[in-house]
Amino acid sequence: MSNDEPMIGDRPQRSKGPNAPLPTPTGATPPPKEDLALSAAAVPAEEEDPRIRAARRTAELLDDIDDLDDSGDDFYIDQNVVPEGWTYEWKRFKTLGATDPSYEVSLARGGWQAVPVSRHKNMMPIGWTGAMIERKGMILMERPTEIVKRARRKEDIRAREQVGAKEAQVRGSPAGSNSPFEGRGSKLGKSYEPLLPVPKE
Repeated sequence: MSNDEPMIGDRPQRSKGPNAPLPTPTGATPPPKEDLALSAAAVPAEEEDPRIRAARRTAELLDDIDDLDDSGDDFYIDQNVVPEGWTYEWKRFKTLGATDPSYEVSLARGGWQAVPVSRHKNMMPIGWTGAMIERKGMILMERPTEIVKRARRKEDIRAREQVGAKEAQVRGSPAGSNSPFEGRGSKLGKSYEPLLPVPKE
């Protein structure tokens, strides 16, 4: 260090030139260029360029983006992930936080069983420890598609029978003693009586 360099206490004063570097402390040597390169490569993840981090995360999500786009339906089921020969449906699991054992028994008798979360881990949060896929008090269950078709055919037949019975009852039942249509047959009369008297002019 030259004798004419200004001093502040026991430290040399910074040069007054534009963009002048700080002087090296007494007895210290500048780090080699290799060490500077290693320091730059060891930047913590939180200080990483956000554009690079976004691009890397985008690449990770591209394969699952179809599963994420469920059009806002909390109970959307991607049919592409359902095993062939099986049908997925959401079933009631809890009401006000409590289970219904009798309903669970009826589901089991109908052939429904819970879909294991190990089959579709992306449908539950990271770190989920449960064995079933739950959502807003519902549970994802599966049943062979052939059994589902048979059950739906029975439901359709039962519904048609109920509608037919009601139609026959309406067509064939005589009007009761309190009915305003008693004695008029199946056709409605066109006459009426006003509820309030109409003033004459």
